[in-house]
Amino acid sequence: MVKVRNLKKLLRDDVIDVIYMGRLESLSIITTEDKENINELLEDRKKAYAQIDAAINNIPNEFTETRNYIRESIDNYLEIVNAIAGYENEKFYKAGFCDGISVPHK
Repeated sequence: MVKVRNLKKLLRDDVIDVIYMGRLESLSIITTEDKENINELLEDRKKAYAQIDAAINNIPNEFTETRNYIRESIDNYLEIVNAIAGYENEKFYKAGFCDGISVPHK
C-alpha cells in the first residue's frame, strides 16, 4: 500500500497542476446545494447589477458613448476580479491539497 510519506516525494508543481485541472470542471459547477448556500449572495448580485444598470440608463441619450464606455469598463473590471478570484481559488485548492498530504498519518 502506498504511504502518504511516499506521496510527498511525488508532489511537484506539474503533478498538482494535473490534479487541479482534473477537478476544475467539477469544482466549477454550481449545484443545487451551492445555490441554496449562496442564494442570498446571488440575489444581492442581481439587485446590485440592476441598480448599476438603472443608473447608467438614467444618463441622457446624448451620452450613449459614455454609457457604453461605463458598461465596458464595469465588464472589464469584473473580468479582472473574476480572474483574481480564480487565481486565489487555485492557490487555496493546491495549498489545501498539499496541506492534506502533509498531515501526519500513523
